[in-house]
Amino acid sequence: MPANREQAAALIEAHQPELYRLAYSLTLDSHAAERISAASLLTALRSASSAPGQLPVEVRMARKVVDACRWHAAWMAVKDWTTGLIASLRDAGAGDGPAESGAASYAASGLWPAYQRLSSASQRVIALRYFQHYPIERIAVLLGSSEAAVRSQLSIARHRLDDAAGGPTGMLGSYTSGGLNHTQARQLLQSAADLPLGGQQWQSVQDHLEACPSCRAYRQRLQSLQRELGRALQPHLAPARPAGPEAAARIL
Repeated sequence: MPANREQAAALIEAHQPELYRLAYSLTLDSHAAERISAASLLTALRSASSAPGQLPVEVRMARKVVDACRWHAAWMAVKDWTTGLIASLRDAGAGDGPAESGAASYAASGLWPAYQRLSSASQRVIALRYFQHYPIERIAVLLGSSEAAVRSQLSIARHRLDDAAGGPTGMLGSYTSGGLNHTQARQLLQSAADLPLGGQQWQSVQDHLEACPSCRAYRQRLQSLQRELGRALQPHLAPARPAGPEAAARIL
């Protein structure tokens, strides 16, 4: 625990806004974000100093926020499933005929509806990378995962977003150019989004792209996707109001 209230208030003031922003971006719930960020800060206040070999206090707080948001997402999924089941049982046999589908196509609706269709794990890694702009190394620490696993999750999530935005789907492995088929080339392009390719891999991709207009278009879409993701997420994942100075008084 910090030696006095002034030190505790200083710690809260320094970290509460970022923790609240992080929690809100992963829950889209201001009340949950306040509870989660406050719990993280309380834990830090009880053990503010870092023991040898322990993660820095700001990383431990952020990791606790991410873990709490995981539990929140799991709880909300159960709650939504239960609510839907009750509604379907209540409405069964009502005779209203089939409901009209209100889901617009991803291509027509943009990246935000596509993001909403991702799994909570994919949403989490996309938000940490493209909204919070955290490097791969920090995301791996916060998720308790390896950097390779984070890159794999990002690759899968971006590919699903590309599909949702109207990218080509289906089997792509039949055509080979530069020693790579479409699937292999696109997997390497996804990998290159987070980690520079080695010399041989880079040359193989370049050789394939020179002869493959389809994969050149895929590379352009991938680059555009990465540019647009942050702007697409900002209006929805940013809290409507930042954590105010009253946070310290509530927590203390």
